[in-house]
Amino acid sequence: MNIRQQKYKQNRLLGMNIVNAARAAGYSEKYATHKGYRIERLVKVGLADAFERAGLTDNAIITHALEGLKANKVQGCDVYVYKDEDDKWQVNEAKNEFIENPDWNARHKYFETILKIGGKLKDSLLTIDQSQHKHFVQIYLPEQKEKDVTNGLVSPAEARVIP
Repeated sequence: MNIRQQKYKQNRLLGMNIVNAARAAGYSEKYATHKGYRIERLVKVGLADAFERAGLTDNAIITHALEGLKANKVQGCDVYVYKDEDDKWQVNEAKNEFIENPDWNARHKYFETILKIGGKLKDSLLTIDQSQHKHFVQIYLPEQKEKDVTNGLVSPAEARVIP
């Protein structure tokens, strides 16, 4: 990788787009606007080779991700002892215990990342428009029979608070 490509890679890592990174690295305006994708392809190949040389292969990433699905966390807990003279349980200050529990938050993040890498999960979020929905409160009053309430639902305007 030549010096301009290294400068380009550094500019891309700083957050510049393809054209601006090429300009800042010393490429001509015409080359940056029309053929910047060539530099991008060369730099990506260079990064992939650097990751391979550092030991960050696809197999290493997969192995790490699978280990992440087994993530645990260590939590401290109090040990209670029974005191006959007080007839109650008290914390034993002299003894601290630690237990290992599954870290479901970390496991979920690993699983989500695996799905994203595999293309099985889209990065966009599903949003629901709540302004178009009508909400009803279901209240059964003891003095009313079910036939008095339409389908068992009472609209918010008809709802009463039961003491």
